[in-house]
Amino acid sequence: MAGLVNGCLAAQLSVVSLLLCAFASTAQHTLGGGSSLSVEDRARPFLVSPDGTFSCGFLQVGDDAFSFSVWFTVSRNSTAVWTANRDFLVNGRGSRVSFTRDGELALADANGTTVWTTRMGGVSAGGTGLTVSLNDTGNLVIADLSTSSTVWQSFDWPTDTLLPSQRFTKDTKLVAGYYSLNFDNDNVLRLLYYGPDVTSLYWPLPGLTIYQAGRTNYNSSRIAVLDNHGVFLSFNQLQVQATDMSLSIKRQLTIEHDGNMRMYSLNESTGGWTETWSALKQPCQAHGICGRNGICEYQPSLRCSCLPWHEMTDRRDWRKGCRPLLAIGNCSQGAASPPPEQFKFVKVPQTDFYGFDVAYNDLSRSSNAGTSACGCASAPPSPTGSTAMANATRKVFCSMVHVVEFPQEHIPQGAP
Repeated sequence: MAGLVNGCLAAQLSVVSLLLCAFASTAQHTLGGGSSLSVEDRARPFLVSPDGTFSCGFLQVGDDAFSFSVWFTVSRNSTAVWTANRDFLVNGRGSRVSFTRDGELALADANGTTVWTTRMGGVSAGGTGLTVSLNDTGNLVIADLSTSSTVWQSFDWPTDTLLPSQRFTKDTKLVAGYYSLNFDNDNVLRLLYYGPDVTSLYWPLPGLTIYQAGRTNYNSSRIAVLDNHGVFLSFNQLQVQATDMSLSIKRQLTIEHDGNMRMYSLNESTGGWTETWSALKQPCQAHGICGRNGICEYQPSLRCSCLPWHEMTDRRDWRKGCRPLLAIGNCSQGAASPPPEQFKFVKVPQTDFYGFDVAYNDLSRSSNAGTSACGCASAPPSPTGSTAMANATRKVFCSMVHVVEFPQEHIPQGAP
């Protein structure tokens, strides 16, 4: 039986390999000036890497919305590992990508408007003898054959994914929605929440010092790389590894719209992906997941809810958080505070309201809190987007006018 199973697996892999070879043999790996591809011909890739691992061309990402991207050829959903026009999608009719005779790669929408070009990435028009090619590493490259030099490469302009052998430096970042991965000015690789109102760092966990997080800020080289074995390491002493370390597995490291960064391995026989590492072990550790005044829970799947006397700001988008149901007047124009009897404190158990423990009030004085309602209401928002996270030890007290108080004991954060 074992021999039969191994034989079937070998046969599956052989079929995949044959398909890749056949696909690669019929597609172009390198193009010269004057080449182009229309979105109507999207079934044919613009380029394919020599070994057939990667393809480049048009991907449909919505109703009549397309991107010019690079993806793993056998990936079941053609998951993009690089996209030129993520923020400026093009129409499903009339759009075109062109490699001009002066060496510029450009993407035009149906009306002829150029929505993206490699000139934005530092390539000057007017070059001769330039070619565009897709490498076996997934790197889309414009090269000058006369000098054997790289003029432009997609590896220098990542979107949300890092591939093996792709260098991540102080000049690059991965971005997904409000979240990004980049080197901070203290030389530490960090995950950042950049919300509509506030900005905060959340990985390594903010309750830890640099050294408690296993990092150092004394190396200013600011270089990180995912190697072919499944090890992601940085010169600031970060080193993590996939649960299936192997040289033969195709991988990617991706930051996602839930704020987590994950490493995935590709099953080439099925085209599916398996998670093999994640930066955050608790999804609610990503700041701003449920928006301002939201509570994030994990039981066992992620769930958002609002603080008492709050409701969702937008029923379709938790990232916009919650708004209070009760108003206290316009404090900015000198309105008087409501009388104390209108206030009631409510305990929200096992919840950590990030950012407000920079200060606290003694609960024995809470009866006077209502006399300073305007001060409480106009206090700076939480640097985490005011999202609370369910926690087994912390207690949060909030009032009808968004007064938040904490007990005095210090609650240490867990390790990343």
